[in-house]
Amino acid sequence: MSKIQFPPKLESFDELIIWSLDQLAKPFDSQSLIRSILEQIRELTSSVRADLLIYQSEMNVLFFSETSSVDDPGTKSGQISLADSKSSAAVRALINGKTVLIDDVHESGLLS
Repeated sequence: MSKIQFPPKLESFDELIIWSLDQLAKPFDSQSLIRSILEQIRELTSSVRADLLIYQSEMNVLFFSETSSVDDPGTKSGQISLADSKSSAAVRALINGKTVLIDDVHESGLLS
């Protein structure tokens, strides 16, 4: 398995997609690739955090898969119940089928 070669600072989402597809064409460590993609998304959007959550439809729950954060670069664990957490940014993204980018999480009402 080859080691993921982290790209120089990417300037656009198009560059991120091209780099990601190039990495997928090689044997890879999926956790490192996902973490690197989240780091690039966080940098491109000037965000302090980016999360990848996996939806488990039978349980109606989102599970944290990977997190890239300025404050805590480690993996976040846990889950978000869709039944209990309609005001969560992740739940809103799933329900609407669109990415949620929050300018100020403290003022958004979506901090859970």
